[in-house]
Amino acid sequence: MAIIKSVLSEKFKIPHLVYLSGFRLKNRDLEIDLVVSPNKDGSVQTNCESTLLFTSICNLSFKFAGDELTQISGFDILDLSNDGLENINYKILDYKDGKINFYCKDVKSIPNI
Repeated sequence: MAIIKSVLSEKFKIPHLVYLSGFRLKNRDLEIDLVVSPNKDGSVQTNCESTLLFTSICNLSFKFAGDELTQISGFDILDLSNDGLENINYKILDYKDGKINFYCKDVKSIPNI
């Protein structure tokens, strides 16, 4: 069971990550679908889906091994907004294995209905 660590806790809260269920790249925006649990033990009966939208991404790097399932334990969302980089406010990275790494302008939580 992994937790998505985020400096964005005032903006939205993400419960415990169970697994990532989808990735969609549209122009320079990336949507990541998550299955999350409000309980630390990942109780199946309480799992729900959530989507994060990362806008104006750059330097996207996925390090997956072919068609095999790849475990991602979670990722960090680091606030770089004070670094003075144009259109880059956040760095997103897989904090365990470095399988996901990119920069973006904004992060939004999209409610799944």
